Amino acid sequence: MHIKPKDLRVNLPIVLGFDDYHEISAFASAINAIIHGKLRLKYEELGLLGNQYMGIFYLHRNQEFQELRDEFVGMIDKETMDAEAACGTDGQEYQKENL
Repeated sequence: MHIKPKDLRVNLPIVLGFDDYHEISAFASAINAIIHGKLRLKYEELGLLGNQYMGIFYLHRNQEFQELRDEFVGMIDKETMDAEAACGTDGQEYQKENL
């Protein structure tokens, strides 16, 4: 049985955190199955922030998307640099351990 919603409201773009990076694509697929139509939710994996994999979800790239993406990529980069400085590593070792 197919149910076609007449009105679906979402607040996009949005950045969400997941325990496993595979969950990011699974989430996008689930939403696309719900909205089944011409419109497709797109996503991008941003990286690891804290202990969560961050993904940005959007319908089309625009100024709001870019600002949100830049903000989170900046936080991820800062956390990586801080961890490198604290551990005295070159960054590659840190990324290997946390991926």
